[in-house]
Amino acid sequence: MVVVELLLISWVRWKYVETPFQSATVQVVLGGVLVLLAGIFIGSA
Repeated sequence: MVVVELLLISWVRWKYVETPFQSATVQVVLGGVLVLLAGIFIGSA
């Protein structure tokens, strides 16, 4: 489900913000990884 959501966000960025699809996908995936790492870091504190 998360993959579908990330692809949908990438598609919206490509369609409406006019970001190249590959670039939007990389940005969204990196943002998701940062959020995951922050959650792990905060959860272990």
